[in-house]
Amino acid sequence: MAVYPKSAKTTANTIAAMQHFAGSKNKVQSFDCDNAPELIAAATALKWRLATATTGMPQTNGVAENCVRKTKEGSGCGIVQSWVEPDSFWGSAGEHYCFSTNIAIIDGDSSYNRRHKIGHFKGQQIPFGALVDFMPQPDTKVASMGAKTIPGIFLGYHVHAGGLWSGDYLVAERDPFRQDCDVARSKVKIYRINEVVIDRSGKFVSLSHDCDRRGSDSTGIAEHLLTLPNWTTRATTTLPRRLAVALTVWCLRKGDHSPPSTHLTPLRRSSTRR
Repeated sequence: MAVYPKSAKTTANTIAAMQHFAGSKNKVQSFDCDNAPELIAAATALKWRLATATTGMPQTNGVAENCVRKTKEGSGCGIVQSWVEPDSFWGSAGEHYCFSTNIAIIDGDSSYNRRHKIGHFKGQQIPFGALVDFMPQPDTKVASMGAKTIPGIFLGYHVHAGGLWSGDYLVAERDPFRQDCDVARSKVKIYRINEVVIDRSGKFVSLSHDCDRRGSDSTGIAEHLLTLPNWTTRATTTLPRRLAVALTVWCLRKGDHSPPSTHLTPLRRSSTRR
């Protein structure tokens, strides 16, 4: 599963997304979609065998519609628990969710391994928006006698065409968020790096520690939101609305009370609604 955030639904953008998804080694035998003009035009240009769903009947395109719903729900949880600005970072949250779903090991195997045949994902599995330290590129100035890492916000993984991880992580510098929690993505420098340091305790903390909007009743909630192993819907009555939404979405999952931070277990059995 993959998502490609674009500014417009054009044929050129669609072709680029399809080519990146397929990669250079995979041959697409057939392509099923709805009747969106850009999808039909792109598939025709790429010479993919094309089958379309019945117009006005989404149930005839149920697999794709279900994947769209899962991606929206997973991305929304990432946005809520990370405290980043939704309009700017929804694309990054969606990409993180999809890749985390692909590398999740379910019944002893993962989609990532089934596709690439190189074993399971060997990198660090980090929640979207978690505070981390990272080794910046050489052109970034750091104190000569101080720490060689700088604080940042984890945004995801850099992926080659075809869905294979490049070995690099995507991290945003933390300073702009300290000044404005709703800072736009365009005003934040995004680093592509291959070294990320997380807390040794295994706990992940979000941006709420930097944000004045959290209020007196939510102090420390973000840390628990990312680490607490057991969840109950009753807990939402004492939480701020923004955090309660994320907690409720994950608590309603059938038979699974894993922490909402990991985003490592896909919502394939989910019956939640945001």
